[in-house]
Amino acid sequence: MEYPDSEELGELLDKSLTVREERIIRLRYGLGPGKGFVSKRLQTFDHPHTIAEIAAMMGISRQRVYQIYIKALAKLKRRIERRNNE
Repeated sequence: MEYPDSEELGELLDKSLTVREERIIRLRYGLGPGKGFVSKRLQTFDHPHTIAEIAAMMGISRQRVYQIYIKALAKLKRRIERRNNE
């Protein structure tokens, strides 16, 4: 499987995921806020966060963050696999 570079990854996140899914992935891996994302707390994106930290930031349960995280990873995996098969 060929993995995307950072520019392609940013594009995949923007085009494949909902805003909530993208935010969770970016926070989990410290990927930066992304294009068009407005936040007064941009420093929160500069390093990886735990599921518990993300849950506290977003005001939802850890279990719900984990569910969204797993769903987002599956979407990204499918998108990358489709791209590689083209």
